[in-house]
Amino acid sequence: MTGLRDAKAMEFLPGPIYNLAQSGLVVAGPGARNITIPGLLGAGLPKLTQEQQEAVTRAKKYAMEQSIKMVLMKQTLAHQQLQMASQRSQVQRQQALALMCRVYVGSISFELKEDTIRQAFLPFGPIKSINMSWDPVMQKHKGFAFVEYEIPEAAQLSLEQMNGVMIGGRNIKVEVPFPQLFAPPSGWCVVAP
Repeated sequence: MTGLRDAKAMEFLPGPIYNLAQSGLVVAGPGARNITIPGLLGAGLPKLTQEQQEAVTRAKKYAMEQSIKMVLMKQTLAHQQLQMASQRSQVQRQQALALMCRVYVGSISFELKEDTIRQAFLPFGPIKSINMSWDPVMQKHKGFAFVEYEIPEAAQLSLEQMNGVMIGGRNIKVEVPFPQLFAPPSGWCVVAP
């Protein structure tokens, strides 16, 4: 079957065609009346009826309305996305600020109470809360606490001044509560200034 097609193709085009010569008028295509510029630009098209003109006008009006609706919808969506991003950013700032206001206090003597911790850490700034984990079986705290300050500068001062200080016969450890949150991602190279 393919051999028959190849034979017909060979009869139709026996080889490459060179030196073509035009033998008639060049026309713009089916239905073209003339080759003049107005003919190419559509001047030769038939006139529209009144009903057709009204339909075209309605179609243009509808297209314009849809275009305006689409633009307004895109603007509304973009505005909503900006608001959501702003809210997310604000929440992230608040979370970061809350983390920066907290310090971990470890190696606390089991005899110490919350009041002693409060008195030791109060000189650095106003304390928002102290959370000492309680062991219900042993009926005493677990030997560590989280101190949350009102401002991050107070937490930073207590980190610098209280680490290694002896309270209740033990050297306490004062650290950032979750150092992995403040450390650069693994694989990063940190260069000192």
